[in-house]
Amino acid sequence: MIIIIDPSVFADTRTQSDTEKTQLFLNRLTIAIEDSNHLFLIDSSIIPKIEACNDLLEHSRKIIIRTARKSIYFNDYFEKGAHLSFTKSKKNLGFEIDIIHDDQDIIIRYLAKPCLVLEDASEKHLYQQIIKSYSTSNNRQINVSFKTVHGGGDTTHLRCAEEYLTNEHVYCICDSDKKTPTDSIGGTARKAKTFFQKINRQSNLLILDCHEIENLLPLNVLNSKAKQDQALTIRFLEMISAVNDQHYLYYDFKKSHSYHDIFIARNTKSEFWRDYYAIFHNTLDKCPHAPLFSGEKSSKDALIPGVGALVYHVKDDFAKELHSDLRIDSITPTSVKNAWNSLGVALINWFVALPPLRV
Repeated sequence: MIIIIDPSVFADTRTQSDTEKTQLFLNRLTIAIEDSNHLFLIDSSIIPKIEACNDLLEHSRKIIIRTARKSIYFNDYFEKGAHLSFTKSKKNLGFEIDIIHDDQDIIIRYLAKPCLVLEDASEKHLYQQIIKSYSTSNNRQINVSFKTVHGGGDTTHLRCAEEYLTNEHVYCICDSDKKTPTDSIGGTARKAKTFFQKINRQSNLLILDCHEIENLLPLNVLNSKAKQDQALTIRFLEMISAVNDQHYLYYDFKKSHSYHDIFIARNTKSEFWRDYYAIFHNTLDKCPHAPLFSGEKSSKDALIPGVGALVYHVKDDFAKELHSDLRIDSITPTSVKNAWNSLGVALINWFVALPPLRV
């Protein structure tokens, strides 16, 4: 997050109590800068004032001056992103925290490193790649900093509540679990949404505009990793992406769909998918896998194989940073490319930070 350190923080104090609070804040600020908690911005024009500040230890003075000198390179973040300010003199210009008069616990909570709660902590690897790909595609070197907490699926909202006890910067990303765009969100996302509404931090929650995180895996990356027995499913995904790439975002990569789900059941999911499976069936006349759609097939069997194993291996490749040079403009289908762009913007706004500083 962007945090502005107002020049008034370095002004001379009038009482011993104010001096002690200022020194305490500046020591905490120094630690937060060294740990790369946020993007701290300090007006470089006040460096002489920092150099003359009697409330600073020499180590803190060096760290804070270096931060002020780097701040000039991040003015565009200040113009575009949400931010808060630490000050000794509130000006009612956005969200401000007074280091003298506001509760010390509030100051600690706002200096804390951001926390990202995920249903499964291993999902962080894909989000880290999205940030990297977004930065590369925009010809920027952007540093981010956050810790990841394992939500555990249905208990994700409880992990968020636990983290919020000591940290104002709690963020969460949830699967929607929607099987079509018009479905209601699932229980995990609904509980998380209720929690963030309760604390008035709705913008700290992202509910993915797709079925699950697996739907954010680029089709071209899956295709490059697919084995021969997974080719039919890849072919189906290519077909639906060519007709309407939004369908890619709601395909169930782990289970696929059964004959009963699509051709016997009558609900929003069957209506959403039936024509696409029928179109695909008509393309399989010369395909050795055509019997998959024959009347002899059990209604509970998948129309095409699920690709859970392929998804696992591709996610593992992202964890190993084997796609570190992936650019967003190379991603297919377009719906996934657009999702990566949107997530890149959101994640960087949440977690942009100065690299760790040492002197």
